[in-house]
Formats: sequence, C-alpha cells, structure tokens
Amino acid sequence: MRSKVITVYLLALLSALFLFSGCARQELPAHHMRLTVMSIGEADSLLIQTPDAAVLVDTGDIHSGSAILRRLRADGVRRLDMVVLSHPHEDHIGGFCDVASAIPVGTVLDSGFPYGSPVQRSTLECIRKQRIRYRRAHVGQRIRVGNALWMEVLWPSARFLRGTESDANNNSVVLMVHFGKTRLLLAGDAETAAEEGILASGADIRADFLKVAHQGSRDSSSLVFLRRVRPRFAAICVGANNSYGHPTREALARLHAVGARIARTDHDGDLIYESDGKTLSNLTR
Repeated sequence: MRSKVITVYLLALLSALFLFSGCARQELPAHHMRLTVMSIGEADSLLIQTPDAAVLVDTGDIHSGSAILRRLRADGVRRLDMVVLSHPHEDHIGGFCDVASAIPVGTVLDSGFPYGSPVQRSTLECIRKQRIRYRRAHVGQRIRVGNALWMEVLWPSARFLRGTESDANNNSVVLMVHFGKTRLLLAGDAETAAEEGILASGADIRADFLKVAHQGSRDSSSLVFLRRVRPRFAAICVGANNSYGHPTREALARLHAVGARIARTDHDGDLIYESDGKTLSNLTR
C-alpha cells in the first residue's frame, strides 16, 4: 500500500514538473530584450521585457485578460512599468481592467482620442480609481523605461486627424522602441492616413521589426510606408478563420515585396523575439 502511495505521489510530482516546464519561459539573459506578441485571437497585446523593465502594449479584448495574465505570470512579470493603449477600440483595450486589477501598473500611455465607447469609459475609470499615472501620447515624446529601453512616439499628432475612414485607428499611438541598435516599430491600427502623416514628418522609421497594423488589413501597410520601414521581421496579430479576411492578400503581398519575414499568431501561436542590443532573433518554435 505504501509503495502505491509513493508511486502516485511521484507521478503527480513528475506531472507537475512537466506542466511547469512546458509553460515557463527561459530566464531573460542580462543585457537582453524580449518581445512577445501574444496569440489571443483577433486582438492585440505585446509584452516587451528587459531585466529591469516591462511594458505591455495593448490589452486585447474583453475576453483576453485571463490569457494575458497567464502569460505575464509565466514570464515572471510582477509589475508593469507602462501600459500603452494604442487606441480605444475594444480589441486593443478591452482587457485592461482585468490586467490592472491583478498587476500593478506604473503609467498608462494613451492616444487620448475621445471615442466615447463603454469600454473606453470603463478603462479610463479603472485608471482613475487605481490612481495610475496617465499620459497622452503625441509626436516627439521620448520615454525611457528602465536603463536600456526607450520609446519614441511617432504618432498621433498634437491635433487629431478627423474625417478619415477610421479616426480612432488613424490616431493610434505609433511607437519606435529602441534597445541598443534594435528598433521595433509598433503601428497600432494606423491606416494610410496616419502612415502619410508619419512619412510627411520626416521621421526615421527604419526598423528591424514591424507589428503590422490592423491585423494586416487592406487599408494599412502601404507599399511606400513599408519601403521606408524595410522590416526584417513582421508580425501579424490575427484570429484563426476570422470573418474579416485578415490578413488580406494585398497586405501580405506588400510585406513580401519588401522582404519581410512574416509570422502570424493564428499560425504560430505566441511570437517571441529576442535582442542582445545588436541583433534581433525570432525564437518562435
């Protein structure tokens, strides 16, 4: 009887160790940066980590909070120095309250666009109630997070674009994230009107990595924009068999035309990239 109990105990212990090893990430080496593009369906959430900082860019939809929290905990994130809310559509901010109620947040960087939806109102109320520092993003801001990570705001402009196909999308927070020589361009859901504004600003938008805007829709990632970015890697946050037809053939063709190595969350799950400050590698299995 005793041997059977010991055997059951050992099997349970081995199973637990197996499950833990399957979900735990390799510890981030010193002087490295890791980017995780989360697979949460037709919604966006990206985690940027360095040994002394953690930034979450977008928080998925209203069903995403628990999945994002599992990823953060698996990666050992106990505090978010900053959460960036690229724009107020539900598939980018819907999980914020769930995340912020479970993990301390230092600062929220928000587009500030007054969309007026219930999910935007509830998100702003969560920020107010928890007394989280709030900053509105605008062109020209440079924000340092930790010792080695800094972000440059490329969009929106001080005066919001109006009368576009989607004003919320075209006033997205667009960030250039710098880590050593590595450059990550995170484009929110910026459409052609926003891309034209960024190009007209004369900003240097060359990047090693591009978070493709708007799930690879037809109205984003214009060829003239992509030729200026020239990304080595391009990641598309997209849900499997979605009803929108994302990513579109047109967007994929433009990405292929500039030589980008495309990865998709619907095909590849979580997308993981790591940099030593000199080169960026795709660690996605």
